[in-house]
Amino acid sequence: MKSRWSLLTVTLFLLCVVTNAAAQNVLLESDFEDDDGGWVTLDPDAELGLTADVENVFSGTSSLEFSFTQRLVTNMEEGLPGALVLPFEVGLPGLQSLSFAIRTATTIPLFIGMEETDGSNYVAIVHCTDGQWNELKLNLSDFTLNTDDSSDENGQLDPDQITGLALVDASFFLQMLGDAGLPLDVTPLGEQTIWLDAVILSDAPAVPADEPETELEQGERAVAIDACNSPAFRWLVCGSGVSATLDPDYAVTGGCYRLDYQVPAGKVFFVMRPLAVGLLAGTRALKLWVASGSAGAIYVAVEEQDGSRYGALIPLTDPMEWQQVKIDFAAFEASPDSQDENGRLDPEQIKNFAITDLRSILMGTSIENTLWIDDICAVGPEAF
Repeated sequence: MKSRWSLLTVTLFLLCVVTNAAAQNVLLESDFEDDDGGWVTLDPDAELGLTADVENVFSGTSSLEFSFTQRLVTNMEEGLPGALVLPFEVGLPGLQSLSFAIRTATTIPLFIGMEETDGSNYVAIVHCTDGQWNELKLNLSDFTLNTDDSSDENGQLDPDQITGLALVDASFFLQMLGDAGLPLDVTPLGEQTIWLDAVILSDAPAVPADEPETELEQGERAVAIDACNSPAFRWLVCGSGVSATLDPDYAVTGGCYRLDYQVPAGKVFFVMRPLAVGLLAGTRALKLWVASGSAGAIYVAVEEQDGSRYGALIPLTDPMEWQQVKIDFAAFEASPDSQDENGRLDPEQIKNFAITDLRSILMGTSIENTLWIDDICAVGPEAF
C-alpha cells in the first residue's frame, strides 16, 4: 500500500495552493463576452465566431465557436485543419499555467502548443471527451519540447519568449498512423465543432506538480511520469470507444485514472504519455499501480529520442485487484523493428511512455475492459 505520509504531503500542498490562490495574477484572459479575444484559425475553410447557445457556453453569456472539417494535413502552406491560435505581441514573463474549458462535438486528442521566438515549440496532449465541458488546467511543466522538428538552446520553455498559444484537433494524426498500416481503431474524420471558453493564463501553478506517492526502498529516489491526480488526462488516446476519467473512489490513495475501452478484433488499444527528454536520466526501473476488470496482460513501452522502442509485458491475473509492478529497464526488450545505436535502453533518452492492450490482435477477438492506473514513476539510486 502506498504511504499515508504521501497523502498527507499532497493534502498540505493543496492547502497551500488554496491559501495562495488569491495572490495569483491573471496575465491574459479570453472570456469571449464581447469579442473573439484575438483568436484566429489557421484553417482557411473553417468558421470562427461567437455563440450564445446556452448549452455551448461554459460561463458568462457567450463562447468561441469553431467549426471545420477534419482532414489530413497535405500542405502546411494551405493551412492547418482544426487549428486555433492566439498570437502574442510579446512574451508572458512569469507565466506558469493555463486553464480553459473546451467542449467538442466528437471525442478528440487535443494538441496544445507554445512557440518561442527562436522557433522551438513545446506541446502538451490532452484527451477531450465529447458532449461535455472538459475543464483543463496545465502547468508549463506539462509541455515538452517537440524534438521532431525543433530544438532549444536551454531545453526549457521560457515564458518571456513565447509568441503564441495554439489548440489543434489532432484527430488527423491518429488517422495518419492508421493509414501508415498500424492496427489502430481510429474514428473516421468528419465534421467537427469546438467550443472554447474561460481561457486564463496565470503566473501561479494551476495544479500541484506530479509527485510520486510510491513507497521507496532505502537509498532510492523516484521521478514521476504521471501521478494520475490531474483532471486533465495528458495522454494521447487511440481507440474509438474509449473513456478516460479521473476516479478518486477506486484509487489506492489520492486519485487514479480509469480507462474504459472496447477494441475490435485485429486492433490494439493504447495510451501514450510524452515525456521531456532527460527527465528519467539516472533511473533504473519503472514502477506503477495497475488494476484490470478482467485477467490478461498489458504491454508497457518506451520510445527513445532516436525512435528506438523497448517494452515489457505485465501479467494481470487478479481482476479488480490493485497490484504494484516494478520492472527494471534492463528487462525491457527491444521492438523487432527498432534499431538502436548502442543496442540498449537509455533512460535519459526516453521521450514517450505507452500502455497497450494487445489481446484483441493476438487473440483475434474483440475485447471490452476497464483499466485503472496510478502513480507511474521511474526509480533509481537516491544520488542520481
